[in-house]
Amino acid sequence: MKQLICFLTLAALLFSPIGAAQVIGAENSDEIKSEISPRLIFISEIGWAGSSKSTIDEWLELVNPGDQEIDLSGWLIEGAGTGGSSLTLPESSRIPPKATYLIANYSAENNNSTLSAPPNYVNSGISLSNSSFHLLLKDAAGNQIDEAGDGGPPFFGGTTSGQTVSMVRKQPLTDGTLSDSWLAAENSQGFDVGFEDLGTPGVWWVEDDEGVEVDEAVEGNEEEEIDLTETTYWTLLLKKLLQKI
Repeated sequence: MKQLICFLTLAALLFSPIGAAQVIGAENSDEIKSEISPRLIFISEIGWAGSSKSTIDEWLELVNPGDQEIDLSGWLIEGAGTGGSSLTLPESSRIPPKATYLIANYSAENNNSTLSAPPNYVNSGISLSNSSFHLLLKDAAGNQIDEAGDGGPPFFGGTTSGQTVSMVRKQPLTDGTLSDSWLAAENSQGFDVGFEDLGTPGVWWVEDDEGVEVDEAVEGNEEEEIDLTETTYWTLLLKKLLQKI
């Protein structure tokens, strides 16, 4: 029965307007929690601590959970540049449906990078604050799309015994300025062989409502890896839930 409820809840999310907020709980605005339905683009993971190679080997990841390619030309990420300045995504920046868009300080070929796959956008001006962390994602018209952090230290992530850990967005999406919306990375994927930093740059990990990772959305089975850009995320997630009913 619980899985059936999960299925119906997910189905409701699928047909809700993109970017709309669903309010769950009491009618008093001080008591409600806003649960955000699948939105246009969101900030999914942040490697603010750099890597075991370099503290400035920083990166952040955007995700397009929708069914259409999105033009990111001229989009801004306020607070992601040196001294809290903005990064502007270049012309012809596009993110396919069900795909990630990785922004990094170094190219994958750089000796200071641990990334195994080329970032979508390399900008040496990326500088993610360790103390006053707050990112605002805005489209080319200046509309706020998403945000991460509350202006204090990052909620999760850092460096432990030489191993860096990224900050990952929880599913389903909630307010990115709340610590409850994030967690410390527990998986390691997307890095060069020999590096075991925790994070999944360029790979979108999702969970069902019980916290079980739906890894089929990005990896498939052990014999064949599935390209996320060719995977229908919602189909896989619904399939997994139906198998549990």
